[in-house]
Amino acid sequence: MSKITNTNQSIWLKMKSPFGQEQYIPRIIDITADNIQQYKQKS
Repeated sequence: MSKITNTNQSIWLKMKSPFGQEQYIPRIIDITADNIQQYKQKS
């Protein structure tokens, strides 16, 4: 069971959504982190 939990934690990240709710999102978002930073710099 702990193996599944560890794998789950590495795939899913706990993040705060713009609505103030904590939710789990796929770690794929890490790939777009650079794009988000560039977008913030432009605005």
